[in-house]
Amino acid sequence: MQKYMKEKFPVYGLYAPERRQLQKEFMIEPDDRNEMYEVLKLCWNDDYREIQYFGIDYAVKFLKIFSGVNASEGEESLKLCYFLISTKSWWDTVDLLSSKVVGHLVKTYPNLQPTMDEWCEDENMWIRRASILYQLNYNKNTDSEILFRYCKTLANEKDFFIRKALGWALRNYGRFQGKIVKNFVTENQDILSNLTIKEALKNIK
Repeated sequence: MQKYMKEKFPVYGLYAPERRQLQKEFMIEPDDRNEMYEVLKLCWNDDYREIQYFGIDYAVKFLKIFSGVNASEGEESLKLCYFLISTKSWWDTVDLLSSKVVGHLVKTYPNLQPTMDEWCEDENMWIRRASILYQLNYNKNTDSEILFRYCKTLANEKDFFIRKALGWALRNYGRFQGKIVKNFVTENQDILSNLTIKEALKNIK
């Protein structure tokens, strides 16, 4: 497992089913968002990767509490997501936080969308990746204007993780709007990387 993680973080060696079974007794509903924040920060302060996985499962399980009751509280939670994504960063935690937590926050509070525009141009590569993937679970409800605009903004990126994410996001949306995605890729093939194009069109005939 540690080799799978490129030896970036120490691990206990627990696979997901075993870890989720062990963590059940600790999945206790928090009293409020502040308690959740403290738990998540403790998880990210821990050396072992499985503890960060627990933190993500915890955030997802109690997502309603984490999201708050208004846009201001949602914005506070989004700021914490920025910290979690940009700290101890690797694709495993970044992708889950982006698609399952950030995506929910922005969908719940659309006024947070401009923050995603900022993330798309952030100096941190993992934050930019998160801006691409936050709509991943929107499926057919993906905002294509935003997705395509971000793809154009990041098309010249050299980083593998950005190029791969662009293709992944396009491929996922292509499951519902294959013709639209294919047309976008064709029209922008001069700026999109070969990796992005390959990933985007993988399941589109």
